[in-house]
Amino acid sequence: MFRLYRSIATVFVFLMFSVGAVTLGTVVNLIIELIVRNKDKKQQILRYLVKKSFQFIVRICSIFSVFKVKFRNIDLLEQKHGYVIISNHPTLADYLILYSRLNNSTTVMVADKLNRTFMRKIICNMGYVSNNIDAEKITTILSDSDNILIFPEGTRTRNSKYLKFHRGAVNFSIRNQMPIIPIFIKCSEPTFLSDKFFNWKAPETTPVFSISVGNVIDYRNLINTNEPTSIQIRKLNNYLEKLYNREIQSAEETVPPSKHD
Repeated sequence: MFRLYRSIATVFVFLMFSVGAVTLGTVVNLIIELIVRNKDKKQQILRYLVKKSFQFIVRICSIFSVFKVKFRNIDLLEQKHGYVIISNHPTLADYLILYSRLNNSTTVMVADKLNRTFMRKIICNMGYVSNNIDAEKITTILSDSDNILIFPEGTRTRNSKYLKFHRGAVNFSIRNQMPIIPIFIKCSEPTFLSDKFFNWKAPETTPVFSISVGNVIDYRNLINTNEPTSIQIRKLNNYLEKLYNREIQSAEETVPPSKHD
């Protein structure tokens, strides 16, 4: 019976999220474009509204047991500036959950295909960047105080037993001398929102997300900076892959199902 209740709640939250996304991406964005002329102020207003909207959605999901979230050291993200933030990407809810806790100076690297949807304009006004943009061009977009959030897998996790990273994040970190903040995400229901944006049938147990912010990684303490940049990038990328595979595997037994089930 409780599973049926959660399935109904899932449909409700999905509809609420969809209406909110369309409203923000079209009506709200248009109003702000007409009222606010300053590009930076427009960006900050939109980021603030999206963050508050996501906080509301996460809260509703917790109340109705659509999913629950356990954070560790998440407050550190609100105090950091000038970092490359990376995370694994097991589900479609990851971005929503993370952005609800990021500070407004964080730029997000989004999938290029989103720039071909109705969200294109608001993505541009929020100062987000496409995942196919050159690292050199990103540098001109970011200010000295900005963070950037990158999912180095380039897509959602396809094999949780072995994570494979593209080198874009470490390339950007090394070339711009920005430390890395790793975020580790684990979901107690591995198939929850893993390949479909919406599935009305709720899992047998309430999914629980465990989101942990790791220690800051300064590549200068890990690799020889006198080596060619390409070698530095390869070594740092290998280090991060090993770190994530170790942390994610060790976390598998630490995310219990919800007590409600």
